[in-house]
Amino acid sequence: MNKKSNNTSTRRTFKFEYWRNFKYFRVNAELTQKQAAKELGVLESMICNYENAKCEPPISIIVKMVE
Repeated sequence: MNKKSNNTSTRRTFKFEYWRNFKYFRVNAELTQKQAAKELGVLESMICNYENAKCEPPISIIVKMVE
């Protein structure tokens, strides 16, 4: 049971870092959430959701973001 708890904690940490990196790419490109949404073809609220780990972006969005 203790092991399962540690795995959950590790997954949360990884998930947090993943979304933090999504925001890093946006900020590094000097884009607001609104601008990034327009460039990626999604709603501004989706960018917020991606950055706050409320939902996962499709791989196509991730690829566009890092290009």
